[in-house]
Amino acid sequence: MIRGMNIRATPMKVKRVEPNGEVREFDIEGVDLTNGDVTFAVDADIEAGDQVSYDLPNGKTKTLELISVDVMRSPFRGGSNLDHTGAKYRVVDAVNAIRPPQRIDIPGLHPDISAVAGRPFAQGNYDSAVFDAFKVVEDRVQTLTGSNQSGKPLMTSVFNEQQPKLDTSSAKAGARQRNDELEGFKFLFLGAAQGLRNPRGHGGPLHTSEDEAREMLGLASLLMRGLDRADQRLHTQQ
Repeated sequence: MIRGMNIRATPMKVKRVEPNGEVREFDIEGVDLTNGDVTFAVDADIEAGDQVSYDLPNGKTKTLELISVDVMRSPFRGGSNLDHTGAKYRVVDAVNAIRPPQRIDIPGLHPDISAVAGRPFAQGNYDSAVFDAFKVVEDRVQTLTGSNQSGKPLMTSVFNEQQPKLDTSSAKAGARQRNDELEGFKFLFLGAAQGLRNPRGHGGPLHTSEDEAREMLGLASLLMRGLDRADQRLHTQQ
């Protein structure tokens, strides 16, 4: 049974491609409604892009590629038994099942951005490419500062122009130029986290166009190069 739902669940296997390109596999329980929808427990670890497979009574394996994932909560008090995670899927055959992917580069971008965004961008998954790119930017800010914050609170605290934890300014910047850059980069990092990453991490697809995605990835690349400068300065201080 799926916890919180009076439905008998089917044991399933999940395959997920992590940002570093590794394929992770784990078990889950779900209910294939057979009409392009599949249901999981409300707290299930499931994401768009995952491939979910299970054995059919005839001994064959059915593999579902999740197109979108939404957490559905009952609007009624005491109706938590109706809470669940619903997903739309398409059926894929063994030829299209997930395998460790080859790296796909996007020329001109920072290599860390290209590494995570190249494959989804080439596949036309532009929202995923943008989300993955800015997730890597956020991860690096956390790593460089040792912070466990995320999103807006992270960027606001790290890029405080009065006492910045990371100096992303240009190497040849004068005092006034540096102050302007530090303040400006604060809002670039903050705006990217709030306006580009977050909307693609919560809710349905935004149907970002190829041109828009390319421009957003350009911003992620710019921010990552600023973090390169900050990283170099941190190592120089040690």
